[in-house]
Amino acid sequence: MTGKMSLGIVTASLSPEAGGMFEAVQAPANLLQQRGHNVSVYGIDDTELPAALDSWRVKRFRSFASKGPARLAYAPEMGKLLVTKRYDVLHLHGLWNYPSYAASRWNRERCGKLVISPHGMLDPWALRNGALKKRLAGWLYENANLRSAGALRALCSAEADAIAALGLKVPIAIIPNGVTLPDLDTLPPPSPKNRKTLLFLGRIHPKKGIADLIRAWTIAVKQLPALHDDWQLEIAGWDDGDHLPRLVTLARESGLANISFRGPLYGAAKDEALAGCDAFILPSRSEGMPMSVLEAWAYRKPVLMTAACNIPEGFAAGAAFPVEHEPKALAASLIELLDQSEALAEAGRRGRQLVEEQFTWDRITDQHAALFAWLTGRGSTPDFVVR
Repeated sequence: MTGKMSLGIVTASLSPEAGGMFEAVQAPANLLQQRGHNVSVYGIDDTELPAALDSWRVKRFRSFASKGPARLAYAPEMGKLLVTKRYDVLHLHGLWNYPSYAASRWNRERCGKLVISPHGMLDPWALRNGALKKRLAGWLYENANLRSAGALRALCSAEADAIAALGLKVPIAIIPNGVTLPDLDTLPPPSPKNRKTLLFLGRIHPKKGIADLIRAWTIAVKQLPALHDDWQLEIAGWDDGDHLPRLVTLARESGLANISFRGPLYGAAKDEALAGCDAFILPSRSEGMPMSVLEAWAYRKPVLMTAACNIPEGFAAGAAFPVEHEPKALAASLIELLDQSEALAEAGRRGRQLVEEQFTWDRITDQHAALFAWLTGRGSTPDFVVR
Protein backbone atom coordinates (compact mmCIF):
# COMPACT_ATOMS: atom_id res chain seq x y z
CA MET A 1 0.00 0.00 0.00
CA THR A 2 1.31 3.43 -0.97
CA GLY A 3 -1.29 5.42 0.96
CA LYS A 4 -3.79 7.86 -0.42
CA MET A 5 -2.36 10.36 -2.91
CA SER A 6 -3.71 13.65 -4.22
CA LEU A 7 -3.47 13.50 -8.02
CA GLY A 8 -4.19 16.10 -10.69
CA ILE A 9 -4.67 15.21 -14.35
CA VAL A 10 -4.49 17.77 -17.16
CA THR A 11 -5.34 17.18 -20.79
CA ALA A 12 -7.05 18.87 -23.73
CA SER A 13 -10.20 16.97 -24.73
CA LEU A 14 -12.13 15.12 -22.03
CA SER A 15 -14.34 13.25 -24.50
CA PRO A 16 -14.07 10.68 -27.31
CA GLU A 17 -13.18 13.61 -29.56
CA ALA A 18 -9.64 12.95 -28.32
CA GLY A 19 -9.67 9.57 -30.06
CA GLY A 20 -7.72 6.84 -28.28
CA MET A 21 -6.31 9.29 -25.76
CA PHE A 22 -9.76 9.63 -24.17
CA GLU A 23 -9.80 6.16 -22.66
CA ALA A 24 -6.05 6.33 -22.01
CA VAL A 25 -6.71 9.28 -19.70
CA GLN A 26 -10.08 8.33 -18.29
CA ALA A 27 -9.66 4.64 -17.43
CA PRO A 28 -6.63 5.03 -15.10
CA ALA A 29 -8.15 8.17 -13.56
CA ASN A 30 -11.37 6.38 -12.69
CA LEU A 31 -9.53 3.35 -11.32
CA LEU A 32 -7.16 5.46 -9.22
CA GLN A 33 -10.18 7.21 -7.71
CA GLN A 34 -11.84 3.84 -7.10
CA ARG A 35 -8.73 2.70 -5.25
CA GLY A 36 -9.03 5.57 -2.79
CA HIS A 37 -6.81 8.28 -4.25
CA ASN A 38 -8.13 11.82 -4.65
CA VAL A 39 -8.20 12.50 -8.38
CA SER A 40 -8.94 15.87 -10.01
CA VAL A 41 -9.24 16.22 -13.79
CA TYR A 42 -8.95 19.38 -15.90
CA GLY A 43 -9.58 19.74 -19.61
CA ILE A 44 -11.24 21.67 -22.42
CA ASP A 45 -14.90 21.75 -23.45
CA ASP A 46 -15.80 20.18 -26.80
CA THR A 47 -18.93 19.09 -28.62
CA GLU A 48 -18.76 15.46 -27.45
CA LEU A 49 -18.18 16.24 -23.76
CA PRO A 50 -21.84 16.39 -22.61
CA ALA A 51 -22.40 12.79 -23.70
CA ALA A 52 -19.21 11.66 -21.93
CA LEU A 53 -19.70 13.36 -18.56
CA ASP A 54 -21.41 10.42 -16.87
CA SER A 55 -18.46 8.14 -17.67
CA TRP A 56 -16.08 10.10 -15.42
CA ARG A 57 -15.86 8.80 -11.84
CA VAL A 58 -13.27 11.14 -10.32
CA LYS A 59 -13.64 13.29 -7.21
CA ARG A 60 -13.25 16.62 -9.01
CA PHE A 61 -13.83 17.34 -12.67
CA ARG A 62 -13.58 20.70 -14.39
CA SER A 63 -13.80 21.63 -18.06
CA PHE A 64 -13.02 25.05 -19.51
CA ALA A 65 -14.14 26.95 -22.59
CA SER A 66 -11.27 27.71 -24.96
CA LYS A 67 -10.60 30.86 -26.94
CA GLY A 68 -9.21 31.15 -30.45
CA PRO A 69 -8.14 28.15 -32.59
CA ALA A 70 -9.37 24.89 -31.09
CA ARG A 71 -6.01 23.22 -31.69
CA LEU A 72 -4.32 25.54 -29.19
CA ALA A 73 -6.86 24.74 -26.42
CA TYR A 74 -6.26 28.21 -24.98
CA ALA A 75 -8.20 28.36 -21.72
CA PRO A 76 -6.56 30.89 -19.36
CA GLU A 77 -9.10 30.14 -16.62
CA MET A 78 -7.65 26.62 -16.43
CA GLY A 79 -4.20 28.01 -15.73
CA LYS A 80 -5.48 30.43 -13.09
CA LEU A 81 -7.27 27.67 -11.20
CA LEU A 82 -4.63 24.98 -11.58
CA VAL A 83 -1.83 27.07 -10.13
CA THR A 84 -3.77 27.40 -6.87
CA LYS A 85 -3.91 23.63 -6.37
CA ARG A 86 -1.52 21.41 -4.43
CA TYR A 87 -1.17 17.83 -5.63
CA ASP A 88 1.30 15.11 -4.82
CA VAL A 89 1.59 14.52 -8.57
CA LEU A 90 0.24 16.32 -11.63
CA HIS A 91 -0.06 14.16 -14.75
CA LEU A 92 -0.10 15.96 -18.10
CA HIS A 93 -1.34 14.15 -21.20
CA GLY A 94 -0.24 15.63 -24.53
CA LEU A 95 1.95 18.54 -25.59
CA TRP A 96 2.07 21.69 -27.70
CA ASN A 97 -1.06 23.41 -26.38
CA TYR A 98 -2.26 25.57 -23.50
CA PRO A 99 -2.91 22.73 -21.01
CA SER A 100 0.78 21.89 -21.33
CA TYR A 101 1.70 25.49 -20.58
CA ALA A 102 -0.68 25.48 -17.59
CA ALA A 103 1.00 22.33 -16.25
CA SER A 104 4.45 23.86 -16.70
CA ARG A 105 3.36 26.95 -14.76
CA TRP A 106 1.97 24.76 -11.95
CA ASN A 107 5.26 22.87 -11.79
CA ARG A 108 7.29 26.07 -11.76
CA GLU A 109 5.28 27.77 -9.02
CA ARG A 110 4.35 24.76 -6.90
CA CYS A 111 7.63 22.84 -7.28
CA GLY A 112 5.59 19.68 -7.50
CA LYS A 113 6.04 16.37 -9.18
CA LEU A 114 5.00 16.55 -12.83
CA VAL A 115 4.59 13.45 -15.01
CA ILE A 116 4.26 14.06 -18.75
CA SER A 117 2.76 11.52 -21.17
CA PRO A 118 3.56 12.80 -24.69
CA HIS A 119 1.49 10.05 -26.37
CA GLY A 120 3.86 9.87 -29.34
CA MET A 121 4.13 13.65 -29.76
CA LEU A 122 7.93 13.55 -29.36
CA ASP A 123 8.46 10.91 -32.04
CA PRO A 124 10.54 12.10 -35.03
CA TRP A 125 7.61 12.07 -37.50
CA ALA A 126 5.41 13.97 -35.07
CA LEU A 127 8.10 16.60 -34.44
CA ARG A 128 8.50 17.18 -38.19
CA ASN A 129 4.75 17.65 -38.62
CA GLY A 130 3.94 21.27 -37.78
CA ALA A 131 7.61 21.82 -36.95
CA LEU A 132 7.47 25.63 -36.90
CA LYS A 133 4.67 25.74 -34.33
CA LYS A 134 6.43 23.17 -32.17
CA ARG A 135 9.76 24.99 -32.29
CA LEU A 136 8.00 28.16 -31.16
CA ALA A 137 6.14 26.36 -28.36
CA GLY A 138 9.37 24.64 -27.36
CA TRP A 139 11.19 27.96 -27.09
CA LEU A 140 8.35 29.60 -25.16
CA TYR A 141 7.61 26.87 -22.60
CA GLU A 142 7.65 23.24 -23.73
CA ASN A 143 11.39 22.56 -23.64
CA ALA A 144 11.64 23.87 -20.08
CA ASN A 145 8.51 21.93 -19.18
CA LEU A 146 9.99 18.66 -20.39
CA ARG A 147 13.34 19.26 -18.69
CA SER A 148 11.72 20.01 -15.33
CA ALA A 149 9.38 17.00 -15.24
CA GLY A 150 9.72 14.43 -12.51
CA ALA A 151 9.30 11.70 -15.13
CA LEU A 152 8.34 11.29 -18.77
CA ARG A 153 6.00 8.40 -19.45
CA ALA A 154 6.59 6.52 -22.72
CA LEU A 155 4.07 4.07 -24.13
CA CYS A 156 6.69 1.68 -25.51
CA SER A 157 10.42 1.15 -25.92
CA ALA A 158 10.50 2.95 -29.27
CA GLU A 159 8.94 6.06 -27.73
CA ALA A 160 11.37 5.85 -24.81
CA ASP A 161 14.26 5.77 -27.28
CA ALA A 162 12.85 8.79 -29.15
CA ILE A 163 12.53 10.73 -25.89
CA ALA A 164 16.01 9.72 -24.74
CA ALA A 165 17.46 10.94 -28.06
CA LEU A 166 16.35 14.47 -27.15
CA GLY A 167 18.83 14.50 -24.27
CA LEU A 168 16.38 15.70 -21.63
CA LYS A 169 18.05 13.83 -18.73
CA VAL A 170 14.70 13.06 -17.09
CA PRO A 171 13.62 9.60 -15.86
CA ILE A 172 11.59 7.72 -18.45
CA ALA A 173 8.92 5.23 -17.42
CA ILE A 174 7.50 2.79 -19.97
CA ILE A 175 3.80 2.27 -19.23
CA PRO A 176 1.66 1.13 -22.16
CA ASN A 177 -1.96 1.91 -22.87
CA GLY A 178 -4.60 -0.56 -21.78
CA VAL A 179 -7.98 -1.72 -22.97
CA THR A 180 -11.41 -2.48 -21.58
CA LEU A 181 -12.23 -6.11 -22.33
CA PRO A 182 -15.72 -6.71 -23.76
CA ASP A 183 -17.59 -9.85 -22.76
CA LEU A 184 -17.55 -11.64 -26.11
CA ASP A 185 -20.06 -14.24 -24.96
CA THR A 186 -22.77 -11.61 -24.64
CA LEU A 187 -22.29 -10.03 -28.07
CA PRO A 188 -25.24 -10.37 -30.45
CA PRO A 189 -24.64 -12.47 -33.57
CA PRO A 190 -23.25 -10.41 -36.47
CA SER A 191 -25.71 -9.16 -39.05
CA PRO A 192 -25.65 -10.96 -42.40
CA LYS A 193 -23.54 -9.17 -45.01
CA ASN A 194 -22.42 -9.74 -48.55
CA ARG A 195 -18.79 -8.87 -47.96
CA LYS A 196 -16.27 -9.25 -45.17
CA THR A 197 -15.09 -5.98 -43.64
CA LEU A 198 -11.58 -4.60 -43.28
CA LEU A 199 -11.92 -1.74 -40.79
CA PHE A 200 -9.84 1.36 -40.21
CA LEU A 201 -11.01 3.20 -37.11
CA GLY A 202 -9.10 6.19 -35.82
CA ARG A 203 -8.31 9.83 -36.28
CA ILE A 204 -8.52 11.05 -39.89
CA HIS A 205 -5.02 12.47 -40.19
CA PRO A 206 -2.14 12.09 -42.69
CA LYS A 207 0.03 10.21 -40.21
CA LYS A 208 -2.49 7.36 -40.16
CA GLY A 209 -1.68 6.42 -43.77
CA ILE A 210 -5.30 6.41 -44.94
CA ALA A 211 -4.55 7.85 -48.39
CA ASP A 212 -1.92 5.14 -48.87
CA LEU A 213 -4.49 2.56 -47.78
CA ILE A 214 -7.05 3.74 -50.35
CA ARG A 215 -4.41 3.68 -53.09
CA ALA A 216 -3.29 0.22 -52.00
CA TRP A 217 -6.88 -1.03 -51.93
CA THR A 218 -7.39 0.24 -55.48
CA ILE A 219 -4.24 -1.55 -56.67
CA ALA A 220 -5.19 -4.77 -54.88
CA VAL A 221 -8.70 -4.89 -56.35
CA LYS A 222 -7.35 -4.30 -59.84
CA GLN A 223 -4.87 -7.13 -59.43
CA LEU A 224 -7.38 -9.45 -57.75
CA PRO A 225 -10.93 -8.53 -58.88
CA ALA A 226 -12.46 -11.15 -56.55
CA LEU A 227 -11.41 -8.93 -53.66
CA HIS A 228 -14.09 -6.45 -54.71
CA ASP A 229 -16.86 -9.00 -54.17
CA ASP A 230 -15.39 -10.65 -51.07
CA TRP A 231 -14.27 -7.65 -48.97
CA GLN A 232 -15.18 -4.04 -48.24
CA LEU A 233 -12.95 -1.33 -46.77
CA GLU A 234 -14.62 0.77 -44.08
CA ILE A 235 -12.95 3.97 -42.89
CA ALA A 236 -14.28 5.40 -39.63
CA GLY A 237 -13.10 8.25 -37.46
CA TRP A 238 -13.23 11.97 -36.81
CA ASP A 239 -11.64 14.45 -39.18
CA ASP A 240 -8.67 16.16 -37.53
CA GLY A 241 -7.86 19.07 -39.82
CA ASP A 242 -10.26 18.79 -42.77
CA HIS A 243 -8.46 15.87 -44.41
CA LEU A 244 -11.59 13.81 -45.05
CA PRO A 245 -12.79 15.55 -48.27
CA ARG A 246 -9.54 14.69 -50.06
CA LEU A 247 -9.83 11.06 -48.99
CA VAL A 248 -13.45 10.86 -50.16
CA THR A 249 -12.37 12.27 -53.53
CA LEU A 250 -9.53 9.77 -53.73
CA ALA A 251 -11.93 6.90 -53.04
CA ARG A 252 -14.44 8.19 -55.59
CA GLU A 253 -11.73 8.48 -58.23
CA SER A 254 -10.86 4.82 -57.68
CA GLY A 255 -14.24 3.88 -59.13
CA LEU A 256 -14.69 1.17 -56.48
CA ALA A 257 -17.98 0.51 -54.75
CA ASN A 258 -16.46 -1.33 -51.79
CA ILE A 259 -14.92 1.68 -49.97
CA SER A 260 -17.14 3.44 -47.46
CA PHE A 261 -16.74 6.20 -44.86
CA ARG A 262 -18.54 5.80 -41.53
CA GLY A 263 -17.70 9.11 -39.86
CA PRO A 264 -16.83 9.30 -36.13
CA LEU A 265 -17.99 6.33 -34.08
CA TYR A 266 -18.38 6.48 -30.32
CA GLY A 267 -19.83 4.24 -27.64
CA ALA A 268 -22.15 1.52 -28.89
CA ALA A 269 -21.57 2.44 -32.55
CA LYS A 270 -17.83 1.98 -32.14
CA ASP A 271 -18.29 -1.32 -30.30
CA GLU A 272 -20.63 -2.53 -33.05
CA ALA A 273 -18.08 -1.69 -35.75
CA LEU A 274 -15.29 -3.54 -33.95
CA ALA A 275 -17.49 -6.53 -33.20
CA GLY A 276 -18.76 -6.69 -36.77
CA CYS A 277 -15.54 -6.33 -38.74
CA ASP A 278 -13.47 -9.28 -39.93
CA ALA A 279 -10.03 -7.66 -39.75
CA PHE A 280 -8.55 -4.36 -38.61
CA ILE A 281 -5.89 -2.26 -40.33
CA LEU A 282 -3.69 0.63 -39.21
CA PRO A 283 -1.02 1.62 -41.78
CA SER A 284 0.36 4.48 -39.67
CA ARG A 285 3.56 6.40 -40.22
CA SER A 286 3.86 7.30 -36.53
CA GLU A 287 2.14 6.20 -33.31
CA GLY A 288 2.71 6.22 -29.58
CA MET A 289 0.65 3.13 -28.85
CA PRO A 290 -2.65 3.03 -30.74
CA MET A 291 -5.67 2.25 -28.60
CA SER A 292 -7.55 1.11 -31.69
CA VAL A 293 -5.25 -1.88 -32.15
CA LEU A 294 -5.70 -2.97 -28.53
CA GLU A 295 -9.45 -2.59 -28.92
CA ALA A 296 -9.49 -4.68 -32.08
CA TRP A 297 -7.62 -7.45 -30.29
CA ALA A 298 -10.04 -7.18 -27.38
CA TYR A 299 -12.78 -8.06 -29.87
CA ARG A 300 -10.68 -10.98 -31.12
CA LYS A 301 -9.93 -9.36 -34.48
CA PRO A 302 -6.76 -9.91 -36.53
CA VAL A 303 -4.71 -6.77 -37.06
CA LEU A 304 -2.69 -5.57 -40.05
CA MET A 305 -0.33 -2.81 -38.93
CA THR A 306 2.98 -1.12 -39.65
CA ALA A 307 5.99 -1.36 -37.37
CA ALA A 308 5.45 2.36 -36.65
CA CYS A 309 2.42 1.36 -34.54
CA ASN A 310 4.98 0.42 -31.87
CA ILE A 311 3.35 -2.72 -30.53
CA PRO A 312 5.98 -5.34 -31.41
CA GLU A 313 4.34 -7.67 -28.88
CA GLY A 314 1.56 -8.16 -31.44
CA PHE A 315 3.94 -9.50 -34.06
CA ALA A 316 5.76 -11.66 -31.52
CA ALA A 317 2.48 -13.16 -30.32
CA GLY A 318 1.21 -13.86 -33.83
CA ALA A 319 -1.69 -11.45 -33.28
CA ALA A 320 -0.74 -9.03 -36.04
CA PHE A 321 0.60 -9.08 -39.58
CA PRO A 322 3.26 -6.53 -40.59
CA VAL A 323 2.42 -4.27 -43.53
CA GLU A 324 4.04 -1.24 -45.14
CA HIS A 325 2.32 2.07 -45.80
CA GLU A 326 3.77 2.33 -49.32
CA PRO A 327 0.77 1.54 -51.59
CA LYS A 328 2.26 -1.16 -53.83
CA ALA A 329 3.76 -3.08 -50.93
CA LEU A 330 0.58 -2.68 -48.90
CA ALA A 331 -1.52 -3.90 -51.83
CA ALA A 332 0.59 -7.04 -52.07
CA SER A 333 0.04 -7.71 -48.37
CA LEU A 334 -3.71 -7.20 -48.70
CA ILE A 335 -3.91 -9.70 -51.56
CA GLU A 336 -1.91 -12.25 -49.61
CA LEU A 337 -3.44 -11.85 -46.15
CA LEU A 338 -7.14 -11.32 -46.81
CA ASP A 339 -7.32 -14.73 -48.47
CA GLN A 340 -6.10 -16.54 -45.34
CA SER A 341 -9.24 -17.07 -43.30
CA GLU A 342 -7.77 -19.55 -40.83
CA ALA A 343 -4.64 -17.47 -40.23
CA LEU A 344 -6.74 -14.35 -39.66
CA ALA A 345 -8.98 -16.14 -37.16
CA GLU A 346 -5.99 -17.51 -35.26
CA ALA A 347 -4.40 -14.05 -35.12
CA GLY A 348 -7.61 -12.69 -33.62
CA ARG A 349 -7.61 -15.36 -30.93
CA ARG A 350 -4.00 -14.61 -30.07
CA GLY A 351 -4.73 -10.90 -29.94
CA ARG A 352 -7.43 -11.39 -27.33
CA GLN A 353 -5.08 -13.55 -25.26
CA LEU A 354 -2.35 -10.91 -25.54
CA VAL A 355 -4.46 -8.07 -24.17
CA GLU A 356 -5.85 -10.27 -21.41
CA GLU A 357 -2.29 -11.03 -20.28
CA GLN A 358 -0.55 -7.68 -20.77
CA PHE A 359 -2.86 -4.76 -21.48
CA THR A 360 -5.76 -4.68 -19.02
CA TRP A 361 -6.46 -1.36 -17.30
CA ASP A 362 -6.03 -2.90 -13.84
CA ARG A 363 -2.47 -3.86 -14.73
CA ILE A 364 -1.71 -0.48 -16.31
CA THR A 365 -3.19 1.43 -13.37
CA ASP A 366 -0.96 -0.55 -11.00
CA GLN A 367 1.98 0.89 -12.92
CA HIS A 368 0.63 4.45 -12.79
CA ALA A 369 0.23 4.16 -9.02
CA ALA A 370 3.72 2.70 -8.58
CA LEU A 371 5.26 5.54 -10.59
CA PHE A 372 3.44 8.21 -8.59
CA ALA A 373 4.36 6.52 -5.30
CA TRP A 374 8.04 6.46 -6.27
CA LEU A 375 8.03 10.13 -7.24
CA THR A 376 6.50 11.08 -3.88
CA GLY A 377 8.94 8.96 -1.86
CA ARG A 378 6.37 6.31 -0.95
CA GLY A 379 7.74 3.46 -3.00
CA SER A 380 10.88 2.02 -4.60
CA THR A 381 11.96 2.63 -8.17
CA PRO A 382 9.66 0.60 -10.47
CA ASP A 383 11.34 -1.80 -12.87
CA PHE A 384 9.67 -0.03 -15.81
CA VAL A 385 11.64 3.19 -15.13
CA VAL A 386 14.34 2.61 -17.71
CA ARG A 387 16.42 5.80 -17.71
